[in-house]
Amino acid sequence: MSYSIMRSRSGAITIDPSMAIGTVLQVYLSTSEEGTVKENHEDDCSYFLRGKRILLVDDEEMIRDVTGRILKNMGASYILFAEEGQKALEIYREYLKKQEPIDAVIMDLTILGGMGGKEAIDELRKIDPEVKAVVSSGYAGDPILSNYRKFGFKGVLIKPYNIEELKNILKEVLSNSN
Repeated sequence: MSYSIMRSRSGAITIDPSMAIGTVLQVYLSTSEEGTVKENHEDDCSYFLRGKRILLVDDEEMIRDVTGRILKNMGASYILFAEEGQKALEIYREYLKKQEPIDAVIMDLTILGGMGGKEAIDELRKIDPEVKAVVSSGYAGDPILSNYRKFGFKGVLIKPYNIEELKNILKEVLSNSN
């Protein structure tokens, strides 16, 4: 019932049960009256993301949906989705082959039943040593998050992240050449 209510209001709920740490419940609520994020034309991020290709890798459909809509409203021109790392590698290769490289990848660290961020970043760096990948996770204590550069990521987003955090990390990652 909660899922239905959240969905009708353009929100989302995720539940991640873990025997080791307990159940993590994440609630995503819309920030506008109409149920979608309003585009702010005065915000330089909408211009900053114009023409950019962002690949979002997450095994949770609701995360892909909500974040995808936020990225669209922030001005991203092309938003691509993958449920797990292997599919992300295929998409990344396909766009490189078409000479339409992906500008940034936001990648969930832990993918149930598929290749997660730790394994995928190694493969992505073989394809493109300059890949601009951001690791995302709800497990803030994971050592990869505190040492993300050592693993080849350019930035980190701790779930649940807000629009401002997403905007700031993308601006930072896309503007830096290192």
